[in-house]
Amino acid sequence: MPKVLSQSQVDYFHEYGYCAPIDVMSEEEAHALKLRVEAAEAAHPEELGPTNRNNAHLAYTCIDEVAHHPVIVGAVSDLIG
Repeated sequence: MPKVLSQSQVDYFHEYGYCAPIDVMSEEEAHALKLRVEAAEAAHPEELGPTNRNNAHLAYTCIDEVAHHPVIVGAVSDLIG
């Protein structure tokens, strides 16, 4: 039984390969996170440039928070079991 997604969202994903939208955070939380990510990008352009973002969640807590956000992890868990 899915925890974050509805069964119809899970079924849709399996049929079409994507599921959207998923409410992960409020607009205020998203805006605050955006500002933190932009600040990290400005402070470390070489590390967080468009061609070099692999594993950025290991060095930047603002990106790690997205990668491990309970709603995102829950949705992925619903999809892959």
